[in-house]
Amino acid sequence: METKMRFDCVNVKSHLQRFGLVFTVRGYDMKNKIVMVDDVGQCKRTQIKEIKRITDLSDYVSRSGFLRVLSWWLQIDSFTADKRKFLYKVEKIGAEEHERERQESYLHYCGTAAAEQVEAEKEEKEAGDLIESMILDAWKREGGIHKRAAEEYEKEGDLYKQAVAELEEELDG
Repeated sequence: METKMRFDCVNVKSHLQRFGLVFTVRGYDMKNKIVMVDDVGQCKRTQIKEIKRITDLSDYVSRSGFLRVLSWWLQIDSFTADKRKFLYKVEKIGAEEHERERQESYLHYCGTAAAEQVEAEKEEKEAGDLIESMILDAWKREGGIHKRAAEEYEKEGDLYKQAVAELEEELDG
């Protein structure tokens, strides 16, 4: 019998459909195996590691379907709450071919539309920074586990922001 894997977050499933690969966090420990994902097809599910803190996600956010670690963490928390959290890589079988086709089609798309998208992403990032700041402030006021998560995120945030800036510089250059 074929094992199914569900994706209830549209942005996560969309990322898998578009790029052939997504990192996802689940509240249960699952075996590595071939799974069937509706509207995607057969995928290989591989457990990467247990997630113990928000900063454990930093290296994977760019392939998660989320723009920011904090928004990803909040979504994970809404599904898993106090359960253990496990990171999985889900890759569409034949994804290398899919990625090559996507890159080729993107090259044809470049130009005005790409420049407009970059500008929209910058505006979205600025709005995200403001929202993130407001959430972190609220978490600090709440205290407990939220306060610790906010403090840890801010402590490691400078390293993350530096890495993102370097990547953006590399992409622009």
